[in-house]
This record gives sequence, structure tokens and C-alpha cells, in this order.
Amino acid sequence: MYMSASAQVTLYRTYALFLQSFVRYSSWPATPAEFKVVVIGETQAYSDIQKNLDGKLYGGTVAKVIKSNDADNLADAAIVYLAEDKSNLLATVLKNTEGRAVMIVTEREGLYRAGASISFALVDNRLRYDVNTRELQKRNLKTSAQLISLAHNVLD
Repeated sequence: MYMSASAQVTLYRTYALFLQSFVRYSSWPATPAEFKVVVIGETQAYSDIQKNLDGKLYGGTVAKVIKSNDADNLADAAIVYLAEDKSNLLATVLKNTEGRAVMIVTEREGLYRAGASISFALVDNRLRYDVNTRELQKRNLKTSAQLISLAHNVLD
């Protein structure tokens, strides 16, 4: 599918806005010292994610957005945002965050079926998201029923 440059910028800004909503309408079992959002890979959404989340308070904790090119330093992450170009690292991210309350959000469509918490999807030229509620529950993450009801697809 062909999209203009301005449409792509709008799309990436929307990724960041959706991510901000995921954070706002979800809760983690324990309040970390720092609400760390790790963006893995190259994405035009990074600057908007940083602008929307960095330094803001979530659950009484200040958010910090950092960029990485690998899936190794995720020990204290609350959210891992996997850019399209690093989608192949999903299995490593899942392994390195296993058993922890980490929300994994991916730009590549369909990765919610492979274990991501949430993945984006383009439906009729509109950005939507798919949710893996089983994965969220397994990680002790609570997400509002409204956020789940607005999802395009839900994997229970």
C-alpha cells in the first residue's frame, strides 16, 4: 500500500497517541521506581512517544522513554515498544521479559497472535489495534474494558 509522507507522519503520531492511551488505561501490579518505556528499533514514532510520555506521571511514577537496538536490557521495563524493523526480536523480548509485568506493543500487524500484548493493524486505511488479553493476564496487567472493546481483534 502506498502512503504519502504526511500520511506516514500522521500514522506514527497516532501510534504514539494510542500508546499513551494504553498506558493511561492500564495498570501494573507494582509501582516501579521509574516507569520505563523501551523503544526497540528505528521508528518515526519515537519522538512522539518521547514527547507524549517522557517525564509524565503514571501511577505516581515518572515515565522515562529510552531507545535501544537490541532486546537485552529490559529488566526494569514497564513497556517494550517493538518497531517494525525489529519485529524479528519478538521471541527474544518475550523470553527476556517472561514472568514480568511488561506490556509488549508492536508496530507489525498480527504479532499479538505470537505473544505481543498489543499490535497495530491498518484496517480500511485506518489505524486500529489488536489485543492479546491472555498475554496481558499472564503478565498481571489490567487494561480497561473500554480499551479492549475498541480493539479490532481480541485474543482471549
